[in-house]
Amino acid sequence: MRDKVPLVSIVAACFNHGRFLEETLDSIANQSYSNLELIVTDDGSTDNSVALIKQWMARNTMKCTLIANPKNEGICKTFNKGLAACKGKYFQVIACDDVMLVDKIKTQVAAFENSAENVGVIYTDAQVIDEDSQLINVSFDAFWSFPKEATATLEGLIKQNTIIAPSVLVKRSFVVDLGGFDENLCYEDWDMWLRLAQKYVFIKLERPLVQYRHFSTSMSQGSTYRSLIAKDSIKLLERHKGLSEKVDRLIQEAQRPCITALIEHNDATTAILWKKLKYEKSIYSLFMWGCSLVGIDQNKAHVIKNKLKK
Repeated sequence: MRDKVPLVSIVAACFNHGRFLEETLDSIANQSYSNLELIVTDDGSTDNSVALIKQWMARNTMKCTLIANPKNEGICKTFNKGLAACKGKYFQVIACDDVMLVDKIKTQVAAFENSAENVGVIYTDAQVIDEDSQLINVSFDAFWSFPKEATATLEGLIKQNTIIAPSVLVKRSFVVDLGGFDENLCYEDWDMWLRLAQKYVFIKLERPLVQYRHFSTSMSQGSTYRSLIAKDSIKLLERHKGLSEKVDRLIQEAQRPCITALIEHNDATTAILWKKLKYEKSIYSLFMWGCSLVGIDQNKAHVIKNKLKK
């Protein structure tokens, strides 16, 4: 049976996920689909994750490879290492705190095998669970209040990334042809979707096929990481300028909240403040850019602004 269905490669990414990784790996091993290869990557975990992964591999018969970085190298570089080890027709990534529902791969492969050649991505909704694997919401889309009119086209994805990474199955060769994940970015998904959307069709299956774990506190909620995300979001969006006037307008609108976030975190560079001035042409934007030119950061600039108001 394994030889009659396409091989699917799954890269499960771990970074200090010791508490959750067994649940993730079990959900992969328990898939109803028969022809899978699993590559587990560990990006320099400081907990007992690597030992737990090795223990899991020892007691499971599933084909599995471990790639363990001795130190943290970043999610994009680590995913590229996993991608290089993959041989499947289809490919997906999942963090070792999320969970696959049992028919995920089977359902998506069937959809792919009955779709046109230009379909590159099939993705789904997701259930949302908490740290104790308790259900928070039956729909990731509803949980984040995504607009019903959101589309997985280049223009739609520039407006908002509405695709949750572990729900995605993609044709591996398409990702390879794009050069894999951009290792200059601190997160992987939005950039990859935008690059794929320029060339291929996305199909959404409304049925949730994964469980996304939402934390009350997490690395992504830290101000330093939020600043990195904002900077990289501005950078990756910039690459798509020049395709059309409409795309350029959408990019401008998508970059604005990122610029605002950087100003709030006292982390906007002179170049970013110049971009704000070009977009808004306001006295405030001119003032903030001017302060940056003479070495006054955003916090001090706001103090000066408030004094001038008085």
